[in-house]
Amino acid sequence: MLAEAGVLNRHPASRFAFAKNSENTLLFIDGEDYEVGAEFAKALCRQRQIDLDALIEIADDDELQFIIELYNQGKIYFES
Repeated sequence: MLAEAGVLNRHPASRFAFAKNSENTLLFIDGEDYEVGAEFAKALCRQRQIDLDALIEIADDDELQFIIELYNQGKIYFES
């Protein structure tokens, strides 16, 4: 699925933010928190439209699966 996707977009009703400390990075999406890599969190929060190729390049296997979970929850969507 990810290989065929175009532009990745955050759903307009979803809220994305992150907090980083010396131990970890927490990504907050619609009131839920997830521990992810700092660069991954920054890439998701930076803009509503996300460079999917760049995101895939920095994501580990768990974060790639997380992208699919966010899609299934309707928090992100793909434009081709």
